[in-house]
Amino acid sequence: MVHSGYEASAVNATFSSLGGFLATVKATLFSSYRDKEALRLLDEPQAPVHPLVQIATTTESLHETRA
Repeated sequence: MVHSGYEASAVNATFSSLGGFLATVKATLFSSYRDKEALRLLDEPQAPVHPLVQIATTTESLHETRA
């Protein structure tokens, strides 16, 4: 799994203070977005950046090792 690193920051911003928690609740319940240009960009279709690549494995490569 890959993540961007923003998850931990979002959790910290939400649960580190009552104000952060209330801001998250407000943003969740009332989803008016102030920046109309950014909202328009979110609605544009995006081409994939990289195609998916299937990684083949063999059962021989999946041995459990004991140290």
